[in-house]
Amino acid sequence: MGPWATYFSTLKGFVAIGILYMPKNCLNGGWLVSLVAMVMSFFITYYSVIKLLEARDKLPAGGSY
Repeated sequence: MGPWATYFSTLKGFVAIGILYMPKNCLNGGWLVSLVAMVMSFFITYYSVIKLLEARDKLPAGGSY
């Protein structure tokens, strides 16, 4: 698979899992706790992506994962 196909496959996996499990998770955890958990998850994921991009920039020749 090329880079774009890999990107879209990963994106589909994360989105599909989120869509399927979100209603039940919100029901089990409560709306406030679920909202806080989603926001925290967003920031942790965002921070991780930034760190991965910084690591890629430090590799010689632009690097690839």
